[in-house]
Order: sequence, then structure tokens, then C-alpha cells
Amino acid sequence: MSANKRTSGNAAVALWFHVQRLSRAVPECEHSAKVMRIYLVLLCLLVVSSAGCSTQLVPIGRTAILPASKGPELIQAVCYRPPEGVSGYWTPGSEDLRGVEDTLVTYLQSKSVKGKRNWSSFRKQVVGVKRGEDPLLFIYYFHFNPAIEAYAVARRTPGHDPDSWRREPYPVEDGGDWFFRVLYDIKKRRFVWYECNEVA
Repeated sequence: MSANKRTSGNAAVALWFHVQRLSRAVPECEHSAKVMRIYLVLLCLLVVSSAGCSTQLVPIGRTAILPASKGPELIQAVCYRPPEGVSGYWTPGSEDLRGVEDTLVTYLQSKSVKGKRNWSSFRKQVVGVKRGEDPLLFIYYFHFNPAIEAYAVARRTPGHDPDSWRREPYPVEDGGDWFFRVLYDIKKRRFVWYECNEVA
């Protein structure tokens, strides 16, 4: 269950107990009945909103959605062994990413990826791919070191562009499972392929 779902669920439970205490304190009061109705409406809204929440391990602010024209370049740049059966490319929208990361941690565990990671240090690049007529998402996750970035900026490294990862592939030679790729089948709502970097 995502953190957003847990938070909304806990808030709903707390609100329900508050309504119960209020009703026991002043059961005959007409004003109390009106307040209870308001609280119950808010309770319903909380429950409904929590049902639509999804996990965002790497939010859109740290996500680069690349156009279809960049698809072949991205896959060739970051993959050791590109996924088989890719027959075309398409450009996804942010709505296509909704709910994709709900099961990512569980999927990684099934691939023997161990250890708890700080997702706030990750970024990702996404492009749409096709297998036949089936749309999938190719997602490349990579660890980003702010200290290295700050060093490059401070030194004013020639040609350095801190936002280039939003437009161009960001390949890294090693680094193990801190740099990995997945394919997500949109129709089946599940991950179908995984690859990570090797360790130097």
C-alpha cells in the first residue's frame, strides 16, 4: 500500500472516531447532527480520494519523458542487451505513468534486488515502445549524485548542461542495480522485463 493511501486511510479513521465522540457527547443537539453530517461527507470524500491514489517513487519533477524519435538512441545507450521484440516507438504522456510504480518495489524484489533505497536520489527517463500493437513503457532509472553535479557546476565544466538528462540519454557504465531498466506492459498493468548495470 502506498504512503498516500495509508495517510488518507488513517485520516478517515481518525475522522470517524471524532464523529463518534461528538455524537456521544451531545446526542440530542440539532447542531451536533448537522456537524455530524458534514463530517460524514468529509469522511466519504477522504475514502474516495484514497482509493485513487498511486505510488510515485520518482515523481514527474525528476522524470524525463522523451519523444519517440529518441527511443532507439535511449535503448542503445543504456542497455547491455536491449529487450527483444521492440517493433516501434511512441511518446507517452504523464497520465500514462500513473500507477506504474505501485508494484515496482515488489517486482524488483522478485528479481533479487535487495536493500532499501532512497528513491529521492533517483531520476528516470521514459519512452514508449511497441511489441506488435501492444504499447509498453521503457523506463530507465538512474541514481543521481547531487554532490557530483554541484562540483561540475562550481568548476563550470566546459559544455556541462545540468538539464541535459531531460533531453538526452544519461548512460552510466557500471554502478550495479542503482542503474536499471524495466519494461511495463500498459494493457496487462505489469512489468515484463528487467536489466541492471554490471559492477566494475
